Amino acid sequence: MENKNLKLNLLTFEFPKEKTTLYFSETPSEYSRKVHFTNYPEGIETLFPGITTDKSRALYTTFGEPAEGFLPLSLSLTPANYPLLKKLSVRYLRYYFRKIHGLLLKDGFVDEVQVWLPVVEMQTEQWDLFERFSVKVQFCRVSNFPELVISYDGTSKVLKTTVSVVIADYGADKLKRVYHKNRLSHYEHLVAGGFCEFDQARPVLNAQLSNALGYPPDIPKQENAYPKHLEKIRQFIGRYLVKDELRKLFRLHSAELYAMPPALCSRTSSNSNQLLFGGRQTNRVPFSGLKTAGPFQPPKWKSIQLFYIFHRDDKKVAFDLHEMLTKGTGNYAGLSSFVKINAHVQPGFSIVFNSSTDPVSEVQAALEQKDLNPDIRYIAIYLSPWGKYETSPALRRNYYRMKELLLRYGMTMQAVETQKVSNRNGYFHYSLTNIALAMLAKLDGIPWRLSVPGKGELIIGVGAFRHPATRLQYLGSAFSFDNTGSFNRFEHFMNHETRLLAGSIIHAVRKFVSHNQGIERLIIHFYKTMSQRELNPIMEALYKLELNIPVFIVSINKTESRDLVAFDMDSPGLMPRSGTCLSIGKNRYLLFNNTRYENEAVKLTDGYPFPLKLSIDCTDPSRLDEMQITAGLIEQVYQFSRLYYKSVRQQGLPVTIKYPEILARMLPEFSGNGIPEFGLDTLWFL
Repeated sequence: MENKNLKLNLLTFEFPKEKTTLYFSETPSEYSRKVHFTNYPEGIETLFPGITTDKSRALYTTFGEPAEGFLPLSLSLTPANYPLLKKLSVRYLRYYFRKIHGLLLKDGFVDEVQVWLPVVEMQTEQWDLFERFSVKVQFCRVSNFPELVISYDGTSKVLKTTVSVVIADYGADKLKRVYHKNRLSHYEHLVAGGFCEFDQARPVLNAQLSNALGYPPDIPKQENAYPKHLEKIRQFIGRYLVKDELRKLFRLHSAELYAMPPALCSRTSSNSNQLLFGGRQTNRVPFSGLKTAGPFQPPKWKSIQLFYIFHRDDKKVAFDLHEMLTKGTGNYAGLSSFVKINAHVQPGFSIVFNSSTDPVSEVQAALEQKDLNPDIRYIAIYLSPWGKYETSPALRRNYYRMKELLLRYGMTMQAVETQKVSNRNGYFHYSLTNIALAMLAKLDGIPWRLSVPGKGELIIGVGAFRHPATRLQYLGSAFSFDNTGSFNRFEHFMNHETRLLAGSIIHAVRKFVSHNQGIERLIIHFYKTMSQRELNPIMEALYKLELNIPVFIVSINKTESRDLVAFDMDSPGLMPRSGTCLSIGKNRYLLFNNTRYENEAVKLTDGYPFPLKLSIDCTDPSRLDEMQITAGLIEQVYQFSRLYYKSVRQQGLPVTIKYPEILARMLPEFSGNGIPEFGLDTLWFL
């Protein structure tokens, strides 16, 4: 049964009947805004001859406000004029929400207004709570009309403590956004502008500030957020967007969300979620496939040695974990039965540390005394006294330091939180399942593969992570795969090292060509829209290789789309079926990637993820006119999300983006000496 009643969170409105007059000058005024040359409107040459070709000249506008020295120009609603008309619409929205309704606004992305609504009943002694809604203007992206996209963005907290108190107690480095006189501003912008009323401004709570204040972390709830988002969006529309003051400019066709035309909806093929397990048996559920058929490929190592690293007080915890991990419990059958790992535990080899704050130094000293056999593959189980929500950065960093240390000894590591083992309940066998799965991948086994025929194509993934403290962005890249999901190798770079990134991609291409008869196309999964600056070095290198092949760039937002989301009005849970794909603009798509298949119920533990937002480009744009090619690229993203070997649960992001992001997240915590050769072609980071 196909999805026939999908609604997108946007409203359409009527085109203005009259032309819009804006005012322009080459001389700025106090209230004017500079116009980027790519946004110059039609007819601007009639007022300023030659300005479209003379890049040394600048143009300014007061939008719809007459001003001395500014010349009027009437604009029709044509694609060339969309950018300026969008900005005019956003200015009116800002005026409407701030001046007419007195609401708090945050500057959003281009052509977007974010409204903060106070939730009085949720105020506490520590903070005021706000619900955030975004309103974005776009023209004829999905429909044939101008559109308002309305999204619910969750909540934010504004502390009742002043900025001056926070600076005195914790320093200014943890401040990002502050609230002052019903306005939100970046702290650094206020300082640069000479702001001094810090005893009247209040911080917006962020993760770093929350840690410093000792507040417990917000642990994400396992829930279906679709009904809540739909209800919030409908309430916002009814409260603000159907008012007469707004309808003068935005003449809405309806207050109901936009019904997606069937022509813009499609689905991945019925067998696109099939996976190959042992004996080439297929299954679409990872746990079921492993349980009935075993892994696609067990570890090839003749000898595998398992050892434990734990605090002296956790000896019994380590013993209990070993018993459960190797012999099984609940639905988990044990390492040998479940993932075909046959490991030896040598008496006396495990490492016990005494320090409660710095175990790494002790472990390093112990490893220096070990007589390691190069014919044995070692894997450590590190019982970490600290959980993933530990507030101390120094204690959290022990996890990364331990991982790096073992890598330098040619070992991989699987971390397990001591508290989870000690406080185990009837659900702990699910954790053991994921632990065994990750161990298999770290030992170069293959849990499962895609059930697709091989092709002459190479898929490269580039993911990123921005370190919250340094604000430096790290790239994990050149995670290269063939179309069956076979992993090859990866590299890592800083964000500005585009030439090195291009070099690693070409290295992967050259290696692929040397082991295969030919390469028909190169596909790059990129964590954002790839710029021409990033693409040029790749094309130059391909030209030198004399490879006349198309390069497809699939840009994949690394976070689930919440600005655009669809609701299946025929389903109680509202989440569209897995594999549903919606066209939301030229070569732009929403892909729903979940476990809602046919009429099966979705388990809460599987999650109700929001869709991925994709955009597709090609060095030969004519290739994108072929629907079969575009559909195949989208399906490949869908399939690669099923290759995540850290959990048997379905993931939203494809591993081409997810794996590099995990790597990039770890790099800032390492010592800076790089990753050993041993770690460049294994999945040690899982």
